[in-house]
Amino acid sequence: MHSLYIEADFNDVRLKKVLVDNGATVSVLPLSTFSFLGLSRDDLQATDVTISGFNGLMSKSIGVIPI
Repeated sequence: MHSLYIEADFNDVRLKKVLVDNGATVSVLPLSTFSFLGLSRDDLQATDVTISGFNGLMSKSIGVIPI
């Protein structure tokens, strides 16, 4: 099985390699990509979601982006 990548535009910024993962429970956006898109913490909606990674470590989300 191969991974599916697409190109996408967000806020007039072209993202050349976006992974499509229909089986994911959450979609994670790296902070570097968040910054590249010209977003700030003011663009985030508050959340209390905690995510468990593959390594079992828990990470608290800093927010969600409504789309």
